[in-house]
Amino acid sequence: MRRASTLRDGAEPTWTLQAHPPLGGQRSVTEDGRVWVDRAVNAAVTAASHCGLDATGARPLRVGENVAVLLPASGVLAKVVADATLVDEVRRELSVSSWLAAQDVPVVRPVVDVPLLADDCVVSLWEYLADARPSDLVTLASCLRQLHVPRDQESSSSAAECRTAHRGRTARVASLASRR
Repeated sequence: MRRASTLRDGAEPTWTLQAHPPLGGQRSVTEDGRVWVDRAVNAAVTAASHCGLDATGARPLRVGENVAVLLPASGVLAKVVADATLVDEVRRELSVSSWLAAQDVPVVRPVVDVPLLADDCVVSLWEYLADARPSDLVTLASCLRQLHVPRDQESSSSAAECRTAHRGRTARVASLASRR
């Protein structure tokens, strides 16, 4: 294991891990011929093992642009992204989720706050909520309201500044649109 050597703008470290040996014989091939699901499961197992999590019984739950891999022995869901260049996007996703959780917004929380690189994939580890489902509109509206209510005088002036800046941007966009 080695620490990534290039960190920009004080970003959190990303760990590059040696790939875990392939799991027994199960093959799923993508349309371009790569064995994507096997690679994703192996990357998830490698990342989980590095973090001291039990990866026994790892299996894919959802396959799409990314692969969601369930690690049932640890109660963790690994999100595996095939393109290692997307590490900053995954880092941002983890950061936003952690921030929302700190604001008491009910979100799925990361188990590890930094992305991991394994088998040329970016892996993020999340708590697994077996009965999770998308929020209904009432819950979502409540969460948005909670986020936009100032908590103290300092954030109150900050919120006012954001509203003023937004109005200014909106006016400039309207002005540009009217010139066409």
